[in-house]
Amino acid sequence: MMLFYIFLVAAFGATTISAEAPISCLSLNYTGYFRDSDQFNLTVSGNFALSIINGTTYATASNLSIYNSVINAYATGVCYYSICCNITAPGASCTFDVRDTYILLYANFSSGPIPTVFTGIIADDGTFSTNKLFTPSKMCLSTSGQENTTYTGNTICCTSSVPAAVVTTNNKRCKRFTSRTTIYNIVDNYSIFSTSSLIYDVVGRTLYPRNLTDNAAPNYFVCYFDHTYFNNPLSCDQKGQVTYANITMDSGDTKFLISTFYLPYAEIFGINGILSARLLYRNDQLLMQEGVPFTPQNNCLYLKGPWYPSPKNYSTTANFCCSAFES
Repeated sequence: MMLFYIFLVAAFGATTISAEAPISCLSLNYTGYFRDSDQFNLTVSGNFALSIINGTTYATASNLSIYNSVINAYATGVCYYSICCNITAPGASCTFDVRDTYILLYANFSSGPIPTVFTGIIADDGTFSTNKLFTPSKMCLSTSGQENTTYTGNTICCTSSVPAAVVTTNNKRCKRFTSRTTIYNIVDNYSIFSTSSLIYDVVGRTLYPRNLTDNAAPNYFVCYFDHTYFNNPLSCDQKGQVTYANITMDSGDTKFLISTFYLPYAEIFGINGILSARLLYRNDQLLMQEGVPFTPQNNCLYLKGPWYPSPKNYSTTANFCCSAFES
């Protein structure tokens, strides 16, 4: 693999760091399994390609195979929220707009329960990743886990990529972030439907959330989730009961995404999160996106997008800003 050298100038003089050139992954191959003694013994595989059209990220899934040996049957289709596709025909594919950056498909069988498949894929900022980042020497990323009698695992391989932007300076790290997320009612002269904010203190690679403010619309509440520990929200406000959870980001090159969920107290299926924060570690540098570090002169990441289930009626903005840097 080709290596390049980044020359970093610190306060005490010049330092040379050897690092692999970062890449952006545009397509991947996925193989995995999901085994539960009661209902499932799934083996899955498929290809995914990424495209951006008019600022919207789309993923195309093809060559999908989802087999459940418990019922001796292949899935007939997949769904991504309200977008469903038949996958029984040769060469069938399914294209969907990626909401909240996280790809999670539901497999349809002729009978029986509907499992989630192809978990662990993130499509964000024009590139595929998992909670880890692909590099020229690590084009395949694998995970496995067990919870009681449920076993899961996957191998995700990047099959095409382009060079990503490079950071060539050594920058001070951020030690505190502030996050603010707002939903606007487009059909009511962009009035504010809901807004919330959260502070994160950063120690090493651990985030400590605090000071949640929640001005959710009536009968809604707010939760902040990251994409690695999705069952454990960083912070949540349910009927005035506020909870916090510290989260430690993985070592090495990694991507850490946080989404804000405005959830109704009634049925929550179909509600998508709003991407509200992104942290990248590349070569031990903390970035807001590939090639762009947080600096005192450029300290905020700005994000925007629709809000589901009413994308025609609502829009969102999110600001994720470094409010204090290490000395």
